[in-house]
Amino acid sequence: MTQHSNSSQDPVASPCTDDCVLDAQNICRGCYRHINEIAGWGHRSEHDKLAILAKCREREAAASKHP
Repeated sequence: MTQHSNSSQDPVASPCTDDCVLDAQNICRGCYRHINEIAGWGHRSEHDKLAILAKCREREAAASKHP
């Protein structure tokens, strides 16, 4: 997953990597979003998107510790 910067003018980009595979908890192994976060991405506020990206980084870090 890549880092995404956000200025006040830039919309928060989707972290999608086009490597969509869900695990048993419905977390994408490509971008680390939950299926509900993926499905609702386009309707989320910029604040919510940034919060989701923070969760994705946490999930990615946890996954790298427990492959």
